[in-house]
Amino acid sequence: MKADFIGTCCLDHVYVLNEFPKEDQKIRALKSYPQAGGFATNAARTYALLGGEATLHTRIGQSPYAQIICNDLYHENLKIVDYASDNYCVHSSSILVNKTNGSRTVISSAKDNQLNHLEKDFDLKGDLLFIDGFFINSAIDAIQQAQTKNRPVVFDADKWRDDRYLEFLNDVDYVITGNEFMPSQCRSKQDVIQFFQDLGIKNFAITSGYEGIICYSQNKGFTNISVQKVHVVDTLGAGDVLHGAFCHYIVNNNFEDAVMKASQVATQFVTDYGFNNLSS
Repeated sequence: MKADFIGTCCLDHVYVLNEFPKEDQKIRALKSYPQAGGFATNAARTYALLGGEATLHTRIGQSPYAQIICNDLYHENLKIVDYASDNYCVHSSSILVNKTNGSRTVISSAKDNQLNHLEKDFDLKGDLLFIDGFFINSAIDAIQQAQTKNRPVVFDADKWRDDRYLEFLNDVDYVITGNEFMPSQCRSKQDVIQFFQDLGIKNFAITSGYEGIICYSQNKGFTNISVQKVHVVDTLGAGDVLHGAFCHYIVNNNFEDAVMKASQVATQFVTDYGFNNLSS
């Protein structure tokens, strides 16, 4: 199966530490390495590693960072369509991973360098569309294309970044988000659930780490999915992995089963650094 992924790409500088540093302190990392990052990028990579054919629509450019990203992402099942101009410098982040509990702290560059559109026309070839909320004009155009071609749309809602989400949420088939997704009128998880129901979202899931996942589908109503407790090494990108795995499993499974299988992949993912547990 083929899938199109539209969204952000960046370079992550990862530092593994014994503990989070204090202010005005020098500290030596246990290990450090660069890797490609970004919501759509990690999801597309996961989809490819699980055997699907992924096309990532994003902006990378020709900077020194760009070459590191492309080398890291190289996989026969992952095609990158780069919409960046020659002078574009891809956005970067520094990631502090606490070895004690696997938590990650993300420091992004001052500007995300993300426009509202990809600046060029694109044609979707996949059987499924994934968006992460970035390049929002292009995402909306892509959703319209997907509807015309009768392709399902998956939205990694992550955080509530833009009220323009209201322009397309009704047209999305599957929404998966975490506890940080909080529209301006919401104050609790129950508010978010009501928000989705008021919009008529057909299928949505809210992840909460070890607390499990709340799933809702029009066919089955609410389902609670438990999450296996494991020794956590690194949580960086775990949510993106869940989204990419969901895109892989939803083709042959109902919504709840696809979320459950995807959560199992994400749970395995956090027991090692980077994509070691998913590499084929």
